[in-house]
Amino acid sequence: MSNQSPRGGLEIEVCPEWDKRNKARLALPWKFTFDDLANGILQALGWDCDHLYQFCLIRGGSTFRQQMLRSLKILGPMVDAWDGEEFYTDAPLAEFKTKLPPKAVLYFHFDFGDDHYFRIIVQKHLDEINEDEFLKPFPKAIQQYPQWGDEEADDDGD
Repeated sequence: MSNQSPRGGLEIEVCPEWDKRNKARLALPWKFTFDDLANGILQALGWDCDHLYQFCLIRGGSTFRQQMLRSLKILGPMVDAWDGEEFYTDAPLAEFKTKLPPKAVLYFHFDFGDDHYFRIIVQKHLDEINEDEFLKPFPKAIQQYPQWGDEEADDDGD
């Protein structure tokens, strides 16, 4: 592959697996990495990035579990590869351009303890792109640590 990234990028729709109506749209240039994609999603959510993560590119399966088992794994920093088929999130999106056509589905699996899954659907490839452009933010806020506020109130005797 050429050292030069293709022009343009892709437009994606992102939603939490548990609330598929809460959708954000992002546009990313092909030169961005999967780490940049992770940071864009977390920034849109207002979440910190203090947890392990990976992307799972869906390659078939009729149930969520089957999809995860058959998926192509793109592992985040500090995650070890197990079967040698995985890739790492420092790879540019351009390296996966043929695997990310419109309607391709992948999942962003964030925080392996809490298991937050965000479904990503490629909407279209873009000829031109304005970097860091959020096309549409998440309509409803999603708290990263919703139970923390309740525990703090209990600690204060409230």
